[in-house]
Amino acid sequence: MSLNEQSSSAQEVPVSLKLVGDTIKAALGDFKGYLDTSLASFKKDSERKQQTTSEQVQQLKRASELSFRFKGNKTQYDFNAGIVEKLGRAENCLKEDDGGSAKSLVTEVIADVKKRNKLIRLADKSDAGWTAVDEYLSDELASNSEDDKRIRQAQARAVRKKRLQKSSQLANKRQRQNATLEQFSPSTSGTGLFRSFQPNRRFMPGATSAWSAGPKPTDLCFACGKPGHWRRNCGQQRQAMVGGKEPAGGSTTQPRQW
Repeated sequence: MSLNEQSSSAQEVPVSLKLVGDTIKAALGDFKGYLDTSLASFKKDSERKQQTTSEQVQQLKRASELSFRFKGNKTQYDFNAGIVEKLGRAENCLKEDDGGSAKSLVTEVIADVKKRNKLIRLADKSDAGWTAVDEYLSDELASNSEDDKRIRQAQARAVRKKRLQKSSQLANKRQRQNATLEQFSPSTSGTGLFRSFQPNRRFMPGATSAWSAGPKPTDLCFACGKPGHWRRNCGQQRQAMVGGKEPAGGSTTQPRQW
């Protein structure tokens, strides 16, 4: 190799190394820019999720502090609160120039409102009302059948459940009525001449052993006015009833003494 050729080759080596170094430097710069962008996006997502979680916790806390007289009102309140929460998140995304996330949240809100309207129509059309909606929602995740079929099945189950509830309510009402009648069921007195009502001792607050021991010597009869017995054991009362006469000591229209 000649002297000129060696000199030319020596000059090409530094030029090649410089090109490689510039390429590596540019690649590192691009990677650094990508990494910075990714970290900033990750930080923003983390802050957004943290804020969303905090808002959800506050929402659940407020909901737990509220009480509703009717289940339907609570369901509607929870739905409205969920819509407000999602729209608030979408608003924050727009403030951060994150249009994609905002659009996704708005799409979710539209789907939620459409589903809610569908449930309202189902409750309005079904004889079982919101019971049919409950059955439909319980079957929504467990069934892969068509939606119309699920609705019909939910309505049938809801109607059966309604009938069972009514039957149970009627049975409980009859039991309460029978229990009330048993408290004052008629019983025959020892003489067999007339019937009197005997209160059930379980429903007599303040009842003492003196009740079962019978009348005291100081007790007065409301029929004849004499002491030592009660009207239901009054001999004059029985004689007057047999003879059709009013007792000498009082009127039969006076209040009954037990």
